[in-house]
Amino acid sequence: MGAVHSAVDDVADHLAEFGLSVDMVHRVLARAEVDARSVTPNHPVNAEGWFRWANSVCYLREELMPAGWARARSLNFELVVQPGGMVAIAVTAGDEATGCPDVQPRTGNPKGAMTVAAVVANVGPQTLFEVDEFRRRTWFLLYYHDDREIRAELALPDNVSPGGYIDSWSERIIIPPYALDEGVPAGPQHALPIDEVNVPVRRRRGK
Repeated sequence: MGAVHSAVDDVADHLAEFGLSVDMVHRVLARAEVDARSVTPNHPVNAEGWFRWANSVCYLREELMPAGWARARSLNFELVVQPGGMVAIAVTAGDEATGCPDVQPRTGNPKGAMTVAAVVANVGPQTLFEVDEFRRRTWFLLYYHDDREIRAELALPDNVSPGGYIDSWSERIIIPPYALDEGVPAGPQHALPIDEVNVPVRRRRGK
């Protein structure tokens, strides 16, 4: 198991390196939770989970883009990228171990080729794709919810299982739980730029 940061001051210091705070992460996830719970029986069966993920991505971008971060996407792999391009954050659901410092979580669903490529780039030379942008370090904001709280962490993955689940992390920053009876904090009131980053993908030629 890699480094785990869970002490309050330690978490705050590590999040600040990304321009994040506990309050900001809580705001992102709480707003997305309200959206997810707005679904009705007339929505498609997977709408609640999709709204929770998609709006978490949206609200995280809204928080970070005024500080110079940029949207990036390639083959449905959605990121927000730090100025300079060498650090990115993706958002994904985790399992019930998410936010628990003594247990290693895994993602809630298997991941595709671009996510695998990002994890590979975290731990060594690029081997799957010739994409310079994926020589960055890609962190994941994992979240898990139940009836009482939302648990979350910002974690740097270093392994994908044969089944496609991210199941190992070289560093984890544990976010204090957000109690679902605390209400929903208001979102940021920034004017957002509309440009985005498109990442070209070239398959590596076989030898």
